[in-house]
Amino acid sequence: MIRRSPRRPASRSAGVLLAALALAAAPRLAAAQEWRFHAGVGVAYNLPAAIAIAQDGEPELSLTARWATRPFRTPLYYVGRLERVDGARGLGLELIHHKLFLENAPVDVQHFEISHGFNVVTLQRAWLRADGVSWRAGAGVVVTHPETIVRERRQPRGGWGSRGYYVSGPAAQLAAGWSRRLVGRARWGVEGKLIGAHASVPIAGGSAHLWHASAHLDALVSVGR
Repeated sequence: MIRRSPRRPASRSAGVLLAALALAAAPRLAAAQEWRFHAGVGVAYNLPAAIAIAQDGEPELSLTARWATRPFRTPLYYVGRLERVDGARGLGLELIHHKLFLENAPVDVQHFEISHGFNVVTLQRAWLRADGVSWRAGAGVVVTHPETIVRERRQPRGGWGSRGYYVSGPAAQLAAGWSRRLVGRARWGVEGKLIGAHASVPIAGGSAHLWHASAHLDALVSVGR
């Protein structure tokens, strides 16, 4: 009498096949997730925007401010971003060390700059394409380091640990970029950014309140692991 081996149920065969496919795909899924660090330099154009300077016992000064950036004069303008990439999306934390120099100061303002940082810190969502094109949107805060002399009164240094840094207001950013592989996991690319913010900064005996809008063009190098 010939005995035939029992046939394996179709459901068990399908399960084995699915498990094999999952194991084969696992390395690719893991490889699609990585940390990336981006760093670079750039230039910016600041749109003329309103500023109001209030000082105790004095009339308020209001004007449409024109700002220079001077990106390649120390301290340099720079960008740094740490990003977690998962396939076609990313989540990152970015710092732009932006700088502002008031070019059309009225006679009562002897010096007004935020040059050791009109620092824009944003949490960003990224959308990434295989051809290197990317889009980003983010929101966060402005951390400023103002240096001012208004009506011959120099602003005393305060802020965090008396180092002159202040959390000064909200900020938002939209960006588009393009990058390509350089070598290994290193890439280079360019990004254009639009930034909007509002900031309140201290002066001697008062404060200044300003709106800010700027367009940026940055060159970046990134590495992943």
